Amino acid sequence: MYQNPFSELITPAAETDPIQNQDLIRALLGEETAEEFAGLVSDQPKTMRQPRPNLKALADAALGAQPDLIASASEKRAEQFLRDELKIKFQQQAESLTAMRFLKVNQNGELGNFDNSLGFYPLPTPEQVVAHFTAPEKIEFYKRKVEQGFTRVLITPFATPLESFVGQTARLIKRQKAAGMLRAQDGTRLELYESKPVWVWVKLQNGDHSEELVYNVTEFDWEHHEGKTKSQLLADSTQPFPGFHIQLLQEDLTVPREGSGTTIKDRQVIESGKTAETYFDILQNNRIYFGEHGLTPEDWLTLFATTLHETGIAIDDCADGINSATYLTGCYLPASRTVPIAYWSRRDGNANLNVSGSVQLGSNNGLRTAVS
Repeated sequence: MYQNPFSELITPAAETDPIQNQDLIRALLGEETAEEFAGLVSDQPKTMRQPRPNLKALADAALGAQPDLIASASEKRAEQFLRDELKIKFQQQAESLTAMRFLKVNQNGELGNFDNSLGFYPLPTPEQVVAHFTAPEKIEFYKRKVEQGFTRVLITPFATPLESFVGQTARLIKRQKAAGMLRAQDGTRLELYESKPVWVWVKLQNGDHSEELVYNVTEFDWEHHEGKTKSQLLADSTQPFPGFHIQLLQEDLTVPREGSGTTIKDRQVIESGKTAETYFDILQNNRIYFGEHGLTPEDWLTLFATTLHETGIAIDDCADGINSATYLTGCYLPASRTVPIAYWSRRDGNANLNVSGSVQLGSNNGLRTAVS
């Protein structure tokens, strides 16, 4: 499990420890007290003045009485992430995608991806990505999400045909297995069904091209979903990154079982045990999850592949008693009235892209969300 650096669960010493916070003590208690405390913690006790007996308690109390200062420090770290570290993580992910051949180079030497009609979509620059996530009208929202743990960058070359995602992921799984790098989160070596490393339900196999899949729906209703097909989204000039999804996910990729989720900055991690429709309603109506959305099959395959490439771990291994399958509520299949669901199957030895009825309940089915 990754520790979110912005979590309130572990407060950095620089915010609460007087030893590491001389400037703040000086501002709060005055120069004389700060000098006395500096003498108290120095390695030359013989030459220091005798401190007041309750000096450390006084400094502790002063810092503890400044919750606004601690909150401000957390916000500053979040903003620093968006302005500085985000760019680094974006570049690292782009390198992984290039190594896995999820990104291609066109005849002009530009890095990007191709759609079904061989239209080319260049990869956004790091500067464009940072500008999006730090835009004045958006930055407060993104800072809050970073504080809640959304520090994992996911670049999805969305224009790429879904069948290409499946093929690239299958080849990667076979390479990782051959190298002894196909494991569960707990370190268990996973078996592989070599002839079918990725199993996909028949209507999903070419669902983006056949337009069985619609994205960005407003409800799971076969008539009134208001979703768009992939071709419609690629033709939409209002999309922030044409041909790509650039998203932030929680650093810890565990989709926890019911009763085991943690809370970070007032946001409880979404647990398994609900229907896809219930999760969809939570994202729409619970202010804590405002602005979050579910993933698409393209997103999940990219996340699965990059995590496997970088760590050797197969995510969403719902047989380990810790993780869960994840509904992909970023899309919908109106004709079959189903929602995609993804997981690693130990029984079948492969990654699975299946479907579930929107009101079908599965105790090990959960939801991973993102912001974009």
